[in-house]
Amino acid sequence: MPAIAADDLSADPWTFVVKVIGTAGTTRYTYQDWVEAKKGISHSRVYTAYQETITNEDRYFVDVCLKGGQPLSTLEDAIVAQKVVEAVEKSIAEGITVTIE
Repeated sequence: MPAIAADDLSADPWTFVVKVIGTAGTTRYTYQDWVEAKKGISHSRVYTAYQETITNEDRYFVDVCLKGGQPLSTLEDAIVAQKVVEAVEKSIAEGITVTIE
């Protein structure tokens, strides 16, 4: 009988995985890559997803917001990113190639 509320303690759990496949290589991350030996709310261990992202976000906050460093991106970067998302959505919906201006 399958366990519905059981911990997936396998080496490569299917319940959470991030995989990036690029032209210069591939990487993957599961929550098993950062496991703390303390009881969590619903698991026998604490699993921290995206640990390096959390660490880098904290470092960025300290360096930029508290020490006056330079931001990684600008409002213009956010506008371009939004245009890309909208172009992708239009491309998928209409089955066309969309040029971003």
